Amino acid sequence: MLLGGLLCMVCFVTSCFLNTTFDFLLQTIAVVFSWLITGILLRNRYLKQQAIHV
Repeated sequence: MLLGGLLCMVCFVTSCFLNTTFDFLLQTIAVVFSWLITGILLRNRYLKQQAIHV
């Protein structure tokens, strides 16, 4: 999750210095790394924990 947050900050700083045409691309990259990948990791961790306690 820390990696996703750092990548979002990098995308934000980068978008401040680039043209607006790249903003949507940087937003997409930030969303994929901060929401989707961390959500998948948290779900896998939860499912492993539930499998142990059964």
